[in-house]
Amino acid sequence: MFFNYFKIAWRNLFRNRSSSIINIGGLTVGMSVALLIALWIGDEVSFNTYHKNYDRIARIMQTQGVNGRKITQDYVPFPIGRALRENFGGDLKYVVMTSYDKNNILSIPEKKLTVKGMYMDKDAPTMFSLHMLKGSAAGLSDAHSVLLAAATATAIFGDRDPVGENMLIDNRLAVKVTGVYEDLPQNSEFYSLGFIAPWDLYAGSENWITRARDEAQWDNFAFHCYVQLAPHADIRAIDRKIRDIVSNNYGVNARARTY
Repeated sequence: MFFNYFKIAWRNLFRNRSSSIINIGGLTVGMSVALLIALWIGDEVSFNTYHKNYDRIARIMQTQGVNGRKITQDYVPFPIGRALRENFGGDLKYVVMTSYDKNNILSIPEKKLTVKGMYMDKDAPTMFSLHMLKGSAAGLSDAHSVLLAAATATAIFGDRDPVGENMLIDNRLAVKVTGVYEDLPQNSEFYSLGFIAPWDLYAGSENWITRARDEAQWDNFAFHCYVQLAPHADIRAIDRKIRDIVSNNYGVNARARTY
């Protein structure tokens, strides 16, 4: 019986070719669009879930009043990291200051490679639950260290174990490889990073950054800050607590928030 149904359907397809092509084409396009939408939604809802505590990690941002308009940005002043640790340490398990990501030159005597990287506080590998393939997540404790993504380590050192090897960042900052971490997936905020270097190294790398640190410049919005909430902490309550941390120190209409 099924074979008969199949033959009838097959004959009807050829008898009404125009309508059959339109119907089959419409069905194909519809199914393709539905599949693409499902894949897109799946990618969006899984964004940053690579990080074990992604639902407790937030970025500090600030909203300022500028010419009658409110502007929210993720750039914050250098001293905010210390202020958050000292005043709200009970609510925040980790506070991690970072640079913005940019291309840098990593070099060893026989090779140079342009790689996107960031400078981060020493707790960053733990907070972001990086999967260490070699070395230790505590590798950033040394101010002259660097953690390499697996792809970067292979591109520079090949099959050689890079841990303990010396490198230069931008031909001037001497560092030693203290770890290699698993490449992050594309649906992670930091997937493009090829290396992570210590925040303390960054703080002394250029005069303007050193001044921002030493002079506790609250008016220099050129850095990023991420936090991981303590188990008992509520993000809305923390929002209320930290909202005036910038304006109280800078003296302008600026509010800090967690996102």
